Amino acid sequence: MSLTKNPGGRGDAVSDNVDFYPWIGRQQINPIQAFAPVASYRFSQVNQLLLDIEELLPEDIQALLDEMQEHINNANTTGNTIYANNEFLKALKCAEEIQEKLGITCPL
Repeated sequence: MSLTKNPGGRGDAVSDNVDFYPWIGRQQINPIQAFAPVASYRFSQVNQLLLDIEELLPEDIQALLDEMQEHINNANTTGNTIYANNEFLKALKCAEEIQEKLGITCPL
């Protein structure tokens, strides 16, 4: 058996003039980049839904949501874990006030 036709006996022999370039060393697609259009579409859907919901909310609830988001942003942009924890506690307090005003309970 010739090693050039079927090295080690694995697979079929390869003849001349076979284009194998697209399969050898094929560039892998980054799954994150591949899903970027889908993520962008979902992001726009979520943003539109939030805008629609915000239009229906009473002003006091919207103010609490805005305050809550500010605390979350503060917590996410600091390198100080104690400060971040305190900001998250303030955000949770806002969430509890919203629950109380809306008369809903959500398990934490």
